[in-house]
Amino acid sequence: MEAFEVFLPFLGQPFNVLPLIAVGFAVGVLAGFFGMGGGWVVTPALFSLGFPMDFAIGTGLANVTAQSAVATVKHRRMGNVDPVLGSVVGLLMMGGVEAGKRVVNRLVSLGLAGTVVGWAYVTLLLALALYMVRDYVAGRGKAPASDGGRGGHERADRRGALAASGPWFLRVPPIIELRRCGIRVSLWALAALGLGIGFLAGLLGCGGGFALVPAFIYLLGVPTFVAVGTSLLCVIISGAYGTFTYGFQGDVELIAALWMVAGSVVGAQLGVAATRYVRGAGLRLLYAVMLLVASGGLVLKQLAVLPDSGGESRLAPVVILGGALLMCLIIIGRMAASVLARGRQR
Repeated sequence: MEAFEVFLPFLGQPFNVLPLIAVGFAVGVLAGFFGMGGGWVVTPALFSLGFPMDFAIGTGLANVTAQSAVATVKHRRMGNVDPVLGSVVGLLMMGGVEAGKRVVNRLVSLGLAGTVVGWAYVTLLLALALYMVRDYVAGRGKAPASDGGRGGHERADRRGALAASGPWFLRVPPIIELRRCGIRVSLWALAALGLGIGFLAGLLGCGGGFALVPAFIYLLGVPTFVAVGTSLLCVIISGAYGTFTYGFQGDVELIAALWMVAGSVVGAQLGVAATRYVRGAGLRLLYAVMLLVASGGLVLKQLAVLPDSGGESRLAPVVILGGALLMCLIIIGRMAASVLARGRQR
């Protein structure tokens, strides 16, 4: 396997690129199919593969920034990006990223970064899995809501429409108008949103899209497609800053990030293509199961680094990466079956 090894200068050791490509590919497929970024998968995967937690965070931010840049261009052409909302929240997220990075640096100095951030990820993955299970159960038997299929011109979700007249903190002056979204909202609310999610991004090495999209939709009343496209713009701004600030202290392995991006470019194309052929809410339930598996793998990693545990867990990366790749195979397999079925019908 030496033919697949490259030297990572900041880590100061050779590393097999195949797991990096696999991580990027899996994240690309899942992000392209589910419309949800995979930064929160990249960092645990890198950590389980042996990256120190601060390197896993910095490299994860570099990867998610590159992925978001490609996706934002496409969404912008479709009219799904509100430049005002994306710029304001993205710039405010930079402050949160800086705060998160300083917490990580403090944890590193105490020798607690892997433990604290690792268990934080376990909690996050479990919460996301439970949310998706709840969403699946609540949506069974209901017709999917239509967003109009016209990019950013679709109506906002009714649950988020309360933003215009509901929670008082959305109407505290100064108020800014978001014409692309068709709403007016307090700058203070956007500041709290940006700083809070930015802190999570800087602490966990993820883009924050998993929190931005539902916050835009259900709290502010932003149309769904615009929420997705605008969140990507936020991630570009905050992720670029995070990559720079972590890179400045030598915690970003750009070579590793580039190999992951190479895998994600292929994976994302397959994931987007699969949305044309694969339907069924059951896939979201499978995705929730994958998150549970990933959290289990991370628990194995955490238990392996406890005192008197006997050292590293070689099973952790197999569980995390294996679960993600299995989910990708299910999606690609169902897409292939659908294409073959349509071919026979013709």
